[in-house]
Amino acid sequence: MAFLYRPKPKQYEHKFIYYNADEERAKKLREEAEPTDPATERLRRDIERQWALKQKKKKSSNISLIVYLLLILFLLYIIFILG
Repeated sequence: MAFLYRPKPKQYEHKFIYYNADEERAKKLREEAEPTDPATERLRRDIERQWALKQKKKKSSNISLIVYLLLILFLLYIIFILG
């Protein structure tokens, strides 16, 4: 089957070098807006922690829902198939 073999063409990887004024301005504004106040940092950490707790609670809620559904299906199976 050597006659079906087709080598892949060489890949050309060019990294563009350009100046984007909007991106540079946004980066500069982000660096200037970084809070140095300890109270702001603490507030940011508290918000991130609360968000993480909500995500964890939501995940555990989904797992418990699946467990309840499986339990109901099992009970229905026992009642109607084996009963």
